[in-house]
Amino acid sequence: AASTQASIDDVARRLVGNAEQQGGYRTVIVGEAPGMDVREEAADLAGALAASGRQIVLVDWSLDGEGFAPALGLDPSPGIMDLLEGRATFETVIRRLPEGDAHVVCCGHSETGGKLDPARVNLILDALDEAYDHIVVTGEHEAVRELFLAIEGRFDAGVLVADRRRTADDDGSFLGFQVTDIDVIRLDRGGAAQP
Repeated sequence: AASTQASIDDVARRLVGNAEQQGGYRTVIVGEAPGMDVREEAADLAGALAASGRQIVLVDWSLDGEGFAPALGLDPSPGIMDLLEGRATFETVIRRLPEGDAHVVCCGHSETGGKLDPARVNLILDALDEAYDHIVVTGEHEAVRELFLAIEGRFDAGVLVADRRRTADDDGSFLGFQVTDIDVIRLDRGGAAQP
């Protein structure tokens, strides 16, 4: 819908403004509740950031291999899980989104059941920080929450996709954690972005 796209454009402008000339600006986009599918908003946000002239990578964070790649016409493997577990290289996991200039890293397949090594995750994200202006990570609520915990909240911004029909408690938390150094943006489906 046009109003949703306008909201995504507003979020993209805000993120670009926040990042200024900083490279490796990390944003996580997730549904306010488990089970919310935010792949469309994530792909639109990556596209809007790329349209601003920034180098973007969208990371499909799915521990169970059930990410958004098939919906975009992409093979989910190899992906971030293969990279984390040493079965792939950056060259084999980074692809271009079918429409636009943004890059994507699909979820891949985990042979360890998605068990995270925080040091390895940080190493991979730090490498992406060096190569891209913006890193946008998305996935199912609980998987992203586990990532957030594993890397001790090392994100610059968090976009919480909310359904206007639901009444959410606004207790100042993000993914159940109290955060202070992260720009948290609420993106209501069919509405405007809220700080």
